[in-house]
Amino acid sequence: MSINKSIIQTCVVIIMASFWGCIDIHMIRMDMNLNPTRIKIKIIPDNFKNDGYLLPLDIIATTENKSIRSIEAEDWFAHKQRESLVINKELFSYAINSRSPLDDLYINVKNVKEIIIFADYEKLYDDKGQRIVLPIKKFRFQYTILIRENGISLKGI
Repeated sequence: MSINKSIIQTCVVIIMASFWGCIDIHMIRMDMNLNPTRIKIKIIPDNFKNDGYLLPLDIIATTENKSIRSIEAEDWFAHKQRESLVINKELFSYAINSRSPLDDLYINVKNVKEIIIFADYEKLYDDKGQRIVLPIKKFRFQYTILIRENGISLKGI
C-alpha cells in the first residue's frame, strides 16, 4: 500500500509546528495545501484605560476588502454604511474592559481573504493604533491581539 508523499510531508509539518507552539493541535482542519480553514484569534486586554469607557472592538472576516479598508478606523463605528458593508460577512462585536479576559475566537476562513479589526479609543486618532488587517496565509493558524493604552497591536510584530 503506497502512501502519498505530500500527505506524509503535511503530517510531519503539522506535528513539528504543534511541538513548536506555532499551532494549536485542536485547530488542525485544513485543505491539502496547508491553507487554514479556521483561525484562532486570542484577544488580551493589557491594562488599558480608554478614559474609563468600554472599548468597542469589531472583527470582520471578509472576502472583499476594498470598501471596508477605505474607511478610516476613527470613522468606522459611526459610518453610515457600516451595517451594509458587513452583510454576508462574519462580524464579531465586543465591548472590552481592561480586566476581563475574553474567550478565544475561532473564525471559519474557507473563503475569507482577510480579517479586519477595528477599535474605537476615546483619545486615539491614529488609524494604525485602531485598525489591524490580518491576511489569511499558509501555516498561520492563530493570531494574538494585544489591547493596550496606545492602540491595538499584533503580538510578536
